[in-house]
Amino acid sequence: PVYGLPGFSNLTGTLRMTDETGSLTLDSQAAEVSVPALFADTVAIDELAGTLIWRRSGDIVHVVSDAVRMRSRSLDATATLEIDLDTTVGVQTVDVDTQWSLGDVNDAKQLLPVAVMQPKLASWLTQAVESGRIVSGDFKLSGPLAQFPFADGGGVFRASAISEDIVMQYAREWPKLTGVSAVVELDGLSLSTRQNSGLSGNIPFRDANVRFEDLTSGELLIDTEGEAPLAELQLFAASSPIERLLGGQIDRMQLGGNAEYEVSLRVPLK
Repeated sequence: PVYGLPGFSNLTGTLRMTDETGSLTLDSQAAEVSVPALFADTVAIDELAGTLIWRRSGDIVHVVSDAVRMRSRSLDATATLEIDLDTTVGVQTVDVDTQWSLGDVNDAKQLLPVAVMQPKLASWLTQAVESGRIVSGDFKLSGPLAQFPFADGGGVFRASAISEDIVMQYAREWPKLTGVSAVVELDGLSLSTRQNSGLSGNIPFRDANVRFEDLTSGELLIDTEGEAPLAELQLFAASSPIERLLGGQIDRMQLGGNAEYEVSLRVPLK
């Protein structure tokens, strides 16, 4: 990696160039990419194909691509990019659009933007998400790279993903979330979900408000409400810290009927 540009190894293809212009047609297998501005480790790519074209005007090199195809394990992605590179000071602006899918959500863990995340948040995400898949997703990065991640505006850092069958242990001693479907959205330094549904223990939830207002602070906020049988709410409480707070008395209760509930959790992951 140089001047914020990704670094690659094991690239194969065809290179044509003059002093002012050039093109690179990729046809690679078992390649690797390094993007220190985003990822902690190199990312393995089983297949990388597409064409990059550049033209030089003075100190500025303008690079564009057609649809570059990437495949790696369960990842399937197509990306287009446009970059203005000043050969004297480095990358000036980038514009990257990516559409992708992922058969196993665990393969996404190497793609977490850990360089801009609170370290304990990155560790939590790696451990909390146990299984599931991403049916489709998109990613856009656009703006002056020197201002990334554009906390004060001036650029776009955004991603969304439609996930299914997610299993997640979001906090110790609390029941797992299972069968979760959700639209997950990253916008700058905030992460949230919408159109979500699943089970927390045996209690169904829908359209819960789950969010990180600022990834650098690492505080998880969960707000949800609904209706469930009291017996299920009893089981939920018995398998959570609520049991300890009530002195182990929950199992001694005999409950019947339904109840409306509200849950509000603040989880400071730092």
